[in-house]
Amino acid sequence: MSLQQISIFIENHVGSLAELTKIIKDEDINIRALSIADSSDYGIIRLIVNHPDIAAEKLRSKGFIVNISNVLGIRMNDVPGAFHEVISVLAKSDVMVEYGYAFVSPVSGKAYVIIGTRDIDNATKVLTENNIELVDPAEVYS
Repeated sequence: MSLQQISIFIENHVGSLAELTKIIKDEDINIRALSIADSSDYGIIRLIVNHPDIAAEKLRSKGFIVNISNVLGIRMNDVPGAFHEVISVLAKSDVMVEYGYAFVSPVSGKAYVIIGTRDIDNATKVLTENNIELVDPAEVYS
């Protein structure tokens, strides 16, 4: 039930993000979720898109360094403490969450979060055993 995330390494200068998003727009690819992390010289853009393979291919052809990895999309109630419950379940099972970011939920009353972990199979098992809902890739890619 994992999602494919593309990570793009990008130089920090005016217009670089616009260049990246133009490539994605020109391919009619929809960004479902995004995270931007930066340092003084470069940034890492993490994207969940409806066509990750095409996006990665087009970005690479324009000289971007792109990596595809598997992440988990988690659906939870949009109430205080819901994210804590999810993270606590993972922590109790010794699953390390390396990063996360939220994205818009098409379902009223629900919140969505993406998490990255090196132990995606165990994280998937732990979450499903604890009745925590994972986002179906068909929802994201359709």
